[in-house]
Amino acid sequence: MQESSLFLTHRRSTRAALVALALIAIFLFSAALGMAPVSRAALLAAGDDSTTGAANSAAPLKAVIIVGPTHGLTASNKDRGIALANQAESLGMDVRRVFHPNATWSNVLANIQGAHLVAYFGHGNGWPSPYGPFQEKTKNGFGLNPFEGAGQNNVEYYGANKIRANVTLASNAVVLLNHLCYAAGNGESFMAIPTWDVARQRVDNFAAGFLAVGAGAVFAYTSQSVDSVLSALFGTDKTMADIFTTAGSKPQPYFGFVGWNPRKFDSERMPGFRNFLDPHVDSGFQRALSGKLNLSTAEWRNGVEGGTTPPGEEDPTPPPAVDTTPPSAPGNLTTESLGYRRVKLTWEASTDNQPGTIKYRVLRNGKRIATVTSLSFTDRPANPGTYRYKVRAVDAAGNMSTFSAIVEGYSIKGKL
Repeated sequence: MQESSLFLTHRRSTRAALVALALIAIFLFSAALGMAPVSRAALLAAGDDSTTGAANSAAPLKAVIIVGPTHGLTASNKDRGIALANQAESLGMDVRRVFHPNATWSNVLANIQGAHLVAYFGHGNGWPSPYGPFQEKTKNGFGLNPFEGAGQNNVEYYGANKIRANVTLASNAVVLLNHLCYAAGNGESFMAIPTWDVARQRVDNFAAGFLAVGAGAVFAYTSQSVDSVLSALFGTDKTMADIFTTAGSKPQPYFGFVGWNPRKFDSERMPGFRNFLDPHVDSGFQRALSGKLNLSTAEWRNGVEGGTTPPGEEDPTPPPAVDTTPPSAPGNLTTESLGYRRVKLTWEASTDNQPGTIKYRVLRNGKRIATVTSLSFTDRPANPGTYRYKVRAVDAAGNMSTFSAIVEGYSIKGKL
């Protein structure tokens, strides 16, 4: 269980007072004997924790792990939070756990101040979304327990405005947003993959509140675990962009850098910072990084102000021009029954305003069944019958065409 902030404050104040009285006595005694005064190093060695963490080089970096109520995903998010907290402790961090069912706003505030690492697992409430109008009293922040002991279906949102007004992080703190909607660009699981412009706005908006209170980097991963980020922060000398562009070791392509069509954008909400999006052609926007992309792990570990681009130097990978023009719809979709439950689909190629590979998504009865680069696909439904097919094109920038006309295909059990 977490100790109350009142108890911790009282204990630290008492300790500081005792240390101060002892040092005064030493000073008076040494002065009487003609000895040198007590140095600042001696003060630090004596354990005066009224000094700041930056001044006391022996103080461990502080991590706050927050797990909010997330309906049916609460238990799995809590497991992830526990694992990350244990990992942070093994790396020598001062770890504060603010877990459901006690992940209230007051408990977050009692623990988050001055944190060097903040990890949040829970619901995401971002913008743009269907839940207008835009405001940041509840959006782009945390989804927490409204009171201690609340159920996993009872969520209260504390948005970016509340973070700006009440939270101060350590300079260049790293924030990890894991398994929440909107923060990395995609919306909720039932929503279509957004356009580049919508995804960029969502990422920029969700990171802005954290960057405003001291964060230097905000990693937003919808599915990929964030434990690799923590390992890299302590075990490598890389930039935040280097960490973000590290390939994954798991079979899902978005469990590490995808590299299909990554783009960087200047932040509109926080000028001077940048957003880095790394979408997947089929899964959409599941990974994002915001902040000082060239902030180094050494600068983060040592509390050094850094991460800015030196005057006269350019970002080595400037963002390409944004392509927002979708390709044309595939034309003349036809079907052919081949027997043995096989239905062959063919269509005419789409055109696009930019060079690059065009992919085609094939849908049967409204559900996607394949993504191909060819102009044909042979479907094999599990059962014979009549099916409705349509196809849409996706260009290299992720822009999607309108659908082709819907055509029927006939799956026949045996030989024609």
